[in-house]
This record gives sequence, C-alpha cells and structure tokens, in this order.
Amino acid sequence: MAIDYARMQANRRQQKTNLTRALNCTDTVRRKAAVLKTVAETVAQWNDCGGVWPDDWSRWQNALDAQYVGAGYAPRLEEL
Repeated sequence: MAIDYARMQANRRQQKTNLTRALNCTDTVRRKAAVLKTVAETVAQWNDCGGVWPDDWSRWQNALDAQYVGAGYAPRLEEL
C-alpha cells in the first residue's frame, strides 16, 4: 500500500484537536472513554494512510497511559 502523505497531512490538525478535546473533558469516566475512542480512530487513520505513524505518536500513547494510572495496564497503540 502506498503512503498517502496528503491525507495524513490533511488529518493531522483534526487529530490533535480531537485528542485535546478528549483530554479536556471534565468527567473522568467520559474522558477515559473519549480518549480511548479518539486514539483508536487516530491509529486507524494512520494505518489507512499507509501504516506510517507521525514522529509524535507517543503523544497518543501518553494520553492513554494517563487515563489508566493505577489500573495496572493501559492499551498499547498497536493493540487498537
């Protein structure tokens, strides 16, 4: 599959915005669900564009990790 750089670039700003909105949710339960959904959708978009992830992919992993503090396990991006 060819890498679709144009689509990757077009989606980039919205992906960051969606993550920020999810992280800013004040309700803990809703925030956790919103972050998980946003991260899963973003990873799917990365994979659909040719499987190339951006250099700051860890921003999304860190967001997941922060939601699962104390739970002992946070999903890995590769698992989504």
